[in-house]
Amino acid sequence: MAFCTNSVCMFTSLSLLYSAFFSVNLLLFVHGCPLNEARALLSLKAAFNNDYGMLKSWKGDDCCVWRGVHCDEIELGGHVTELDISNFYLTVWELDADIDSAFLQLKHLRYLDLSGNYFLGTSFPPGLALLKNLSYLNVAYAYFEGNIAPQLGNLSSLRFLDLSDNVLLNLNSLEWLPSLSMLKYLSLKGINIGYFEPTWESIIGSLFHLTHLDLSDCFYDSTLPVSLLNISSLAVLKFRGNGMSGSMPSWMGNMSKLTSLDLSENCLNGSIPRSLSKPHFLEYLDLSQNDIIGIIPEAIANLTSLRYLNLSINNLTGRIPSNLGYVDANVGSLSYLDLHQNQLEGRIPSGLGLLTNLTYIDLSGNRISGPIPPSLGNLPSLIVLDLHDNQLEGSIPVSLGKISTLRNLSLSDNKMSGDLPLSFAQLSSLIGLDLRNNQLNGSIPSLLTLPSSLKTFLLSNNNMTGTFSDQVLLRNGSRLVELDLSYSGLNIDIDSAPWIPPFQLRNLNLRRCKIGGPIPSWISTQFQLETVDLSDANLVEDLPSWLWEFSSELISLNLSNNHLVSPVTVPSIPHTLQVLDLSVNELNGPLLLDIRMPEQLSLEVLLLADSKIKGPIPVSLGNMTSLVILDLSNNQLRGNIPDSLGDLENLQVLHLEKNHLNGEVPASLAKLSELVMLNLASNELEGKIPDDLGNLTGLASLRLEKNNLQGLLPPSLAQLSDLQVLDVGENNLTGKIPYWIADYLSLHVLMMRSNNFKGKLPPQIGEMPNLRLLDLSSNLLFGEIPNTYLNFSAMVNVNEDMSVLGADRRPVSGGSDPLPEPSPDSGYDPRPDGGGEGNVHKNEDKRYYIEGLDLITKGSERHYAYVLSGMTCIDLSNNRLWGHLPKEIGNLKALMFLNLSRNSFNGDIPGSMGNLSQLESLDLSFNSFSGRIPFQLGILDYLGYLNLSYNNLSGVIPQQGPHMITFDETAFSGNPNLQGCPVESWKCSTRRSPVSPPSVDVKEETNQGFSWYELSIGWSIAAGFCAVVLVLTFKANWRKATFDQMDRVIIFLLGEPTNWR
Repeated sequence: MAFCTNSVCMFTSLSLLYSAFFSVNLLLFVHGCPLNEARALLSLKAAFNNDYGMLKSWKGDDCCVWRGVHCDEIELGGHVTELDISNFYLTVWELDADIDSAFLQLKHLRYLDLSGNYFLGTSFPPGLALLKNLSYLNVAYAYFEGNIAPQLGNLSSLRFLDLSDNVLLNLNSLEWLPSLSMLKYLSLKGINIGYFEPTWESIIGSLFHLTHLDLSDCFYDSTLPVSLLNISSLAVLKFRGNGMSGSMPSWMGNMSKLTSLDLSENCLNGSIPRSLSKPHFLEYLDLSQNDIIGIIPEAIANLTSLRYLNLSINNLTGRIPSNLGYVDANVGSLSYLDLHQNQLEGRIPSGLGLLTNLTYIDLSGNRISGPIPPSLGNLPSLIVLDLHDNQLEGSIPVSLGKISTLRNLSLSDNKMSGDLPLSFAQLSSLIGLDLRNNQLNGSIPSLLTLPSSLKTFLLSNNNMTGTFSDQVLLRNGSRLVELDLSYSGLNIDIDSAPWIPPFQLRNLNLRRCKIGGPIPSWISTQFQLETVDLSDANLVEDLPSWLWEFSSELISLNLSNNHLVSPVTVPSIPHTLQVLDLSVNELNGPLLLDIRMPEQLSLEVLLLADSKIKGPIPVSLGNMTSLVILDLSNNQLRGNIPDSLGDLENLQVLHLEKNHLNGEVPASLAKLSELVMLNLASNELEGKIPDDLGNLTGLASLRLEKNNLQGLLPPSLAQLSDLQVLDVGENNLTGKIPYWIADYLSLHVLMMRSNNFKGKLPPQIGEMPNLRLLDLSSNLLFGEIPNTYLNFSAMVNVNEDMSVLGADRRPVSGGSDPLPEPSPDSGYDPRPDGGGEGNVHKNEDKRYYIEGLDLITKGSERHYAYVLSGMTCIDLSNNRLWGHLPKEIGNLKALMFLNLSRNSFNGDIPGSMGNLSQLESLDLSFNSFSGRIPFQLGILDYLGYLNLSYNNLSGVIPQQGPHMITFDETAFSGNPNLQGCPVESWKCSTRRSPVSPPSVDVKEETNQGFSWYELSIGWSIAAGFCAVVLVLTFKANWRKATFDQMDRVIIFLLGEPTNWR
């Protein structure tokens, strides 16, 4: 046996020690990853729900190669130093899962990013505060809950801390923040720090090394803390979405390192301080959505590094600075400019065309006027140009067609005129083109072809002329999705040759585009169409069979106001269709509907009014249980109302008026629990009003007028507490007017004329707070007018609603009518710009048509729409009422129509009627009024109709005001004691038609203030007086005789001089 030498033994011993050490390390490390850290990561994986497979690489032995894991094998011997699982869309399997212990094993972490996950229900891991090597911690949008551990202040190496948008996290204290002395980035966005306002200013001012501070949406409603000046290195400051008030402090100009400032969505007021132009490195400035006033300082042009400027949604006034974006001809870096929704005026500076870096311009919603500068066409990188809702005028610059990068161009709601530029065909990147609501009065160039990139083309509500070819304009529009040419004034030349367009539209609106002829056949190729509006397009043909099956996405189809002539034969209603409007056509036939599998139908609106439909109402309509609005009015329907309509459980509006329906009102209608509006007027219905209608407690309008209904008003109707309109006029109803009608606190319209109601006027009706239209005429009512009728709340005060009746309502002259012409019923109109649900009243979640009523005004029956908006009327005519008309009638200052004719009223006409400043029609004829006509009636600005005939009026007809002389003698006939114009026409001929000598200049005569007729009278009087004076001067005996005669006359009238006092 040989013994080793000392050196050999030593080498052998070292080899054994090394092997033992290596073996131990194999137990602790696997290919550079410590086993305990690998296990900790695997326990995290087990706690997470990994639906998106973002952790599928977390398997095997070496965690250093796993996704999101980084090890520092050189400096720290393979320990995990970085863990980035941001936006892995991870959730936890169990609420409040224990992930804290796993983080405690990762003691060498320097970088940890858990942002963009969904750890809802999991507490903020307190163990993170023990990772003393952390320099980067990001848990933004991780949705942790609970309290933030104040021990985070122990992380003295932390330079980046982002806790933003963990809205369920609580901050019990901020005292730990100053301990993070090395912190450069801090975001507490979305965490409530409002509790710490008293101490916050000193805390934030102690973070001297901060370069980025984000306190957006932190409920910090105080002013900006001046301690921010202590942070000399601050470059990014965000206070977005707080309730900060006060003005922007001028000291902000001393923050010289600032590159980004976001104070948007606050309540800041005052003006923009000029000092804000001092931070020359400022690149991003957002002050939008505040209450800032004043002008945009021209000094803001000094911010030559500025790339992003957003001052939108404020109250800024004045002009846009002409040098915005450049100083001394040195063009700046501005690429984003948003000034929309302010009160800016003046013109768009042509200098904007020099800012070649601009990619976004939004100046919409201001008062900017003048033309669009052609220089904007020089912006080579512009993507968005939005100038809508201003007062721009002139033609659209041809130069805009040079901006090849332009994607969205909006010039709507201006006063632009002229043609559509042919250069628009060159806009190869254009996606959206909006020219709606302008005054474009030219034509579409015959060679213009829309660019292939275009998705949306809106040209509605203009005054364009001429005809264009659809195949030329649209032939390259392979991406076109929405086309709206409604109300544009254009005619469309539909080529008879078959054409398959390259696009698939979703929305098509050609309303009032005069097509003439059949429905364009290319529409049948649009399989993805959702809305189609071809109303009022002069279409003439039978309804094509493909109409009901061409699109599997069709939601709304409007073919109203055309000349479609075939009967309504619908083989199958598309299950996606929600709105079908065929009203105002010439369908001339019965309504034939093949309703298969009604449970799959989604039709909510069916409009077939005024379409000459004949025959009975199909019983199968009752299967369309999805219907919300059904309008079959103004047709030639006959027969009974089918009971099956009571099965339309979702119906809110039922219009069957102006047909020839007979029989009784079906009691099954009482099952329509969602019904808001029921209109069965102008039919031949008979029998009694069903008691069960009182079950329709959501009813807002009940119209049964112009039928042959009999009996009493059912007491059950008292339950209709939401009723706004009740019209039962022109029937054969009897009994007294029930007192419970006064319980309709929401009632606007009460029409009961031409029935057989008897008794006195219920005084309770005068206490109804919202009543605007009251018509009880042509009944058997008697007695005096109750005092309560002289104080209708809705007729006392003049308000803005009076103007809703139309912009045409203006003071009358020459006896004209101040109201616009009576208009037809306004029904459902799917236009988004004033039609659609804009024409439908809302009652919580229920919708119904605007009410239009037939009213007897100005001596004849007229139809008025918008009666709920502002019209006021009292008609008690043709009854047996008597007594004096109280002077309190003058309290009804908002009254527009008053008819008390054909009663037995007596006494004077009150002068207080001059207070009825909105009065348009007054009829007091066939009564026993006496005395003089009050002169105050002549000064009523809106009075266009007056009838005082057949009373006992006397005296001279007053001539004050501009109106009395405009009424002819029929307004005063039957009053034999009246005098003056116009009953004595010879007295008003010169007043009505004064004749001036042709040699006199009208302007000169006007300046003198007298007509030739008046001057001749004056000269005659003066000449006679002078003649008498001359005679008495030179004839002493004539002078003595004259004065003696005057003495005898004076003594005869006044007595002897001794009796004078």
